[in-house]
Amino acid sequence: MNASRSGMGVAQILRIVLLLVVIVLAVWLVYTIRSTLLPFGIAFVLSYLLTPLVDHMEARGLNRMVGVLIIYAATVAVFVMLFILVATRG
Repeated sequence: MNASRSGMGVAQILRIVLLLVVIVLAVWLVYTIRSTLLPFGIAFVLSYLLTPLVDHMEARGLNRMVGVLIIYAATVAVFVMLFILVATRG
């Protein structure tokens, strides 16, 4: 009987095993460094959400660095106000 007709070949089995090993290693790595990933995740989300605002400010003639600094200052101000609000109520 021909091997290509009777099921999976050795190369396909090796690919599947290699894929499973890579998946297990990736899951283990993410689990191992999970506490380190949180700041990167927060930074990614903030960057993703605020980039269109910076682009809009730049399109209206404002220097990109100045736009970023304005958004940083506004973001810090919001977090400080939230912290003060929570601290005074708790």
